[in-house]
Amino acid sequence: MILHKFSVTPSDNNALNACAKLLGPDDTLVLSETGVLLACQPQLLAQFKQTKVVAMAQDIVSRSLQTKVCEQVQLIDLEQLVQLTLSHEKVISWSH
Repeated sequence: MILHKFSVTPSDNNALNACAKLLGPDDTLVLSETGVLLACQPQLLAQFKQTKVVAMAQDIVSRSLQTKVCEQVQLIDLEQLVQLTLSHEKVISWSH
């Protein structure tokens, strides 16, 4: 189980495509910082249908995206992120 922390803008197709290729069935995708913009783009999220996708609530709120988040995405807080980090074998950080 790998925790993929995606903090890159979804318009960075190289990072998004590379991340999508490496995601396994038991992995979790965490959206943070500008990566939370992906939580509001159902056409891009479609490639992650078989993946658990969560987003940092504080990053969603700071960008006023609360009403635009797709149903597939669960909002989490920092404590829940820590728990996810502890429950996964590795963490891969997708950032610039």
